[in-house]
Amino acid sequence: YSVSKILDGNILNAQSKKIADIENITFRNGAASRLIVGFDKPLGMGGDQAALDYDDLKAIKHESSVDFQMSSSQAANFASYKKSAIN
Repeated sequence: YSVSKILDGNILNAQSKKIADIENITFRNGAASRLIVGFDKPLGMGGDQAALDYDDLKAIKHESSVDFQMSSSQAANFASYKKSAIN
């Protein structure tokens, strides 16, 4: 996948609902390693960030972007993290 299409993508929960934006990608040995995601951004600015392992997510290719879907357990863990990041 191209980096620009990944950066245009979103993180989806198991029900395909958007739960975060992809903000950046880290690489290790020339391969994508982690996705830096942003969430809880009032008016699309600020907010919090988290790093997710690239290989642990299911890629869903669209014409202009690539979304990544979490499993049910990953989405539940992410929801718990989001609550702790806010408090």
